[in-house]
Amino acid sequence: MGAIGNMNCKIEIQEPTTTKSSMGAPVKSFAHLTYLWAERNNVTEVPEQYVDNRIVVPSRYKYRVHFTSSLDETMRIVDDSINYNILSLDRVDTLFLEIIAERITE
Repeated sequence: MGAIGNMNCKIEIQEPTTTKSSMGAPVKSFAHLTYLWAERNNVTEVPEQYVDNRIVVPSRYKYRVHFTSSLDETMRIVDDSINYNILSLDRVDTLFLEIIAERITE
């Protein structure tokens, strides 16, 4: 079980929303849901991807946060003004949740 002293970075959780543009078309975006204290660790095995005809290796991190049932894989993490897609959520025990997140490279 992790100690609360290891949770030293504050992350923002954003949830997907659909709004309308000035022309009335639906626009998918993200809105603030909550802030959480987390412990962040690098994930060493990261697969390569092609983005705009070049190979990139996006950053992946494992976040450990206190368990909350309102999180799911459709949400995103903002850490130090960088957006990350949530790839998986794994409940460690009754208190903690591990989140694997990948930096958005678009």
